Amino acid sequence: MPPLNSITQLSSQILESEAFINRFLQLQTYAGQSRLSFDITDLSDAVVSKLLFQGSVLAMSDDVPHKKVSQKINALLFETKADQPLVNLSIQILSSRLGNYPVISEDSEVFGEQNIVRKLNDGADVIEVLDPEILGSLSFEEEQARLLINNQVFHFNLYQKEILDELADKALVSFSAPTSFGKSFIVRHHLAREYAEGRTSKVLIIVPTKSLIDDFHESVSSLKRRLGLDFSIYTHARSVEEVPERSVFILTQERLSFLIEKNPDFVRTFQIVYCDEAQYISRGYRGFVLRSVLRRVIDLCGILGVNGNTQYIFSSPLIKNPEYYKERFFPELTEDHFFHKEVLYSPVEKNIHFVTKGSVDFSYSLLNDSSNQEGFAEKIQELGNRTFPQQLRGNNNSVEKEIERNIHVVLNSNLGSGTILYTTSPLKTHEYAHKLAEILPEKNILNQREILDITQYIRDHYDESFGLIDLIRRGIGLHYGRMPIGLRRAMVRLFENRTIDYLVCTSTLLEGVNLPAKNIFLFSNKHNGNTKHTALSFWNLVGRAGRITFGLSGNIFCVTQRMEEFRELFEKQDSEIVDPETEVSDNQTRRNYVLSSFLDQEKRFDYLRSRSRSDIEYLIYELLTVNNIEEIVNRFKLPEEERVSLMQSIQIEKDSLQLPVNVLRKNPGIDPRLQDSLLTLLEGLTQLQLRTLCEIAANPLAVNKLSLKHILEKTGETLQWPQNGQFDEVDTTAGRISQWLHELSIAQFIQQALRHHQDATPIERVEKALRVVDRLDKDLSYNAPKYIKCFYDLVLYDAQRRGMQDLDTYEERIESFLFSIESGVSSFIGRFLFERGVSRPIAIKTNFLVEELAGGPVNLTFFEREDVVRALSEGLSRIAFDELMEHLNA
Repeated sequence: MPPLNSITQLSSQILESEAFINRFLQLQTYAGQSRLSFDITDLSDAVVSKLLFQGSVLAMSDDVPHKKVSQKINALLFETKADQPLVNLSIQILSSRLGNYPVISEDSEVFGEQNIVRKLNDGADVIEVLDPEILGSLSFEEEQARLLINNQVFHFNLYQKEILDELADKALVSFSAPTSFGKSFIVRHHLAREYAEGRTSKVLIIVPTKSLIDDFHESVSSLKRRLGLDFSIYTHARSVEEVPERSVFILTQERLSFLIEKNPDFVRTFQIVYCDEAQYISRGYRGFVLRSVLRRVIDLCGILGVNGNTQYIFSSPLIKNPEYYKERFFPELTEDHFFHKEVLYSPVEKNIHFVTKGSVDFSYSLLNDSSNQEGFAEKIQELGNRTFPQQLRGNNNSVEKEIERNIHVVLNSNLGSGTILYTTSPLKTHEYAHKLAEILPEKNILNQREILDITQYIRDHYDESFGLIDLIRRGIGLHYGRMPIGLRRAMVRLFENRTIDYLVCTSTLLEGVNLPAKNIFLFSNKHNGNTKHTALSFWNLVGRAGRITFGLSGNIFCVTQRMEEFRELFEKQDSEIVDPETEVSDNQTRRNYVLSSFLDQEKRFDYLRSRSRSDIEYLIYELLTVNNIEEIVNRFKLPEEERVSLMQSIQIEKDSLQLPVNVLRKNPGIDPRLQDSLLTLLEGLTQLQLRTLCEIAANPLAVNKLSLKHILEKTGETLQWPQNGQFDEVDTTAGRISQWLHELSIAQFIQQALRHHQDATPIERVEKALRVVDRLDKDLSYNAPKYIKCFYDLVLYDAQRRGMQDLDTYEERIESFLFSIESGVSSFIGRFLFERGVSRPIAIKTNFLVEELAGGPVNLTFFEREDVVRALSEGLSRIAFDELMEHLNA
């Protein structure tokens, strides 16, 4: 074999060869037209043979771009020629040369009965057609990329195994890789290895969103069951005193902040801290919170081999500076203690198509992203066109007509099941789904039990106004963040087993949620409302097409009237992690709000009316509570005179604050000046009035609208939530929280809102229902816990200053009250279940079914009782019962 540098030089010559370029373009066009059912001319055996040979040379090159072309050849031949045994065999060999061992492992279904490793193990005659040296090399390399945990074998690709090996002994590991690379897959198996070998007891997993908590919970508990490992999983952090020694906590940064404040000594016991989707540290409010909790965790735990026993892991998609976390949090760490890497390899190829709509027809083209051509236009390959039916022709660009035209494109692409339609809002998902339902007939679904189960679940825990049952019967599903967890999981399960052919979703697809899709359709360059995709969000989305367990490639279709609107997204494929201040200071509107808040007394609180209030307010909070003001101010790149003036104004504001920093830090992200105004208001109350406020929180189920209004009038007047303390807003919010605490279901909230809209169209009713769900999520899961917690923190602070007695009792009651507001669960049983990750609707229904059997607080043993199990299995839908048992057994 020639030296590696010679192989690399030969690979460069291959890519510059006109004959190769023509063959490669021929393969791409053939695959694209075949995929879309156009009339095509078959590839000759000679072309296939030469491409396989040249692909094998490119696979051994030292240059990643060479390997990417080899991978593209491999994926396209698998898509079009895998039915030919010798070609299939060659594709598997080429996969091994590319380090993609999982697809050829004996438990992989990608190659089905043709799986070469399975054949070798069964003593098949593939030896007769392959060089024994190749087979020996293949077997050795595949074994080297395996991991054995509790006598079970797991398979990794070459790049995954490198990171897994580094995780075995490095104190800090930070890596970036394309979506679908298997980042969390690597870390989960590292954790499993550590538990199996007895090297760890407590693990912290930080995820940016609540939807990811459940996704991670499911994958970790599944691996735990498979390996028979002994640890418990928690998704809340209230009763840590009862937590067993071996436990995994899966928390958002907000829930982690609560744990740090409540029990810092417990945080010190974490031995592994994993931050998933760590690029969120650059994103406004979440970024500020994440950075803050990471600093506090590092201060408490130290780092392995230096000043503590904790390992830190960060993973991100498509980030070119994974070393950021080392530079920001561990600048003194020596090279032998850390590993960071940007991986450009993805085990799944992406076929990127454009569908350009005209007034009469629509044309398909393909982006040749492996081409040596420099310009965007030069990389476009035409595939063919189709004609719109008469009723969809013309220049009518109404929203409804555009949706109909887009649906026609999807259905006439002839791709079938495994297709995701990406939309920019929950309402859009319903609009697209209902238009699809007008065209698609009911499916002949063999597993009717599954349909009956999800029908019962929807009737028990959601609302039939959404029309989900009819959609599912037509092979259509929905997926967005504010759907109940159990329903989202059911949708994914139906999509995986092909009961659902089309899944219409929103940006939940960008948040690490695992949705295995063969095809993804985008209808604009927006990712949320009117917000345009960044390069990171776009390529993160693109990476969701195709999953390694299903094949070697996935398809993306950008449906547009102007291909150019996607151009800038394709010209940049990675991003840099920056500090969260940058997102605010680089945005002109947000920047002006911050500057005005300190430099213009009349506009100091104008930002409170901004849609970006949380991001702006957190930066203001930082400026008034941290020591490195100058570092943050310098990001604004102001003229010197204005910079000095801003520094002076901030310092004046800091010096005038009454509250000490340790109290302000209990409520990160709330303007310290607003907190000060609340303290001033409380100082005007008598001790009896303070005690009365504390008594309100004593029993969540006894709280009524009137007592809540009493609190919200004060938070509205000082903390500016509800908005500006307006009477109508306070009254409505108090009523909503009261019903929430009394465990009113989401379906009941929706029914209340829809009772005066009986004559509305189905989509109008859906729009109204979605507004209710959106408001509940923002007010009750986020705003109410945040601002009412601040209110009570200052009530207790003021009471303590005055020397009032029995405050410990109040602290415990208030903490329980705040948890009930966040969860919407007030019963003992409901709160016990919610802490273990059970969703609110199922926690409430479970309490209703077994409350009389309990007679008070419960533990895990209670749910093992025969009478309890019987009551739950009879009273819950199968989907709800399975979710409950999974979380209880985690």
